[in-house]
Amino acid sequence: MSSGEAEPGKARSAGIVSIFIACIALSNLVCGFIYLAFGGPDGSGVWSGFGVSYKPARFVIIYLLTKLGFS
Repeated sequence: MSSGEAEPGKARSAGIVSIFIACIALSNLVCGFIYLAFGGPDGSGVWSGFGVSYKPARFVIIYLLTKLGFS
């Protein structure tokens, strides 16, 4: 195994955790948009939801590139 590869079990676990993080990010975004709709001044939930959604988005991109054979 080279330094760029992951063990299958650990990669699967990382994918599952990434899906949980994506659910949390989505709920944070929804709550942030509801907060904005009711007149929230800064939209803090929206911005933190975008920040939390970075990891799942990165995982999906890496997963797709790996499955398509680009790595």
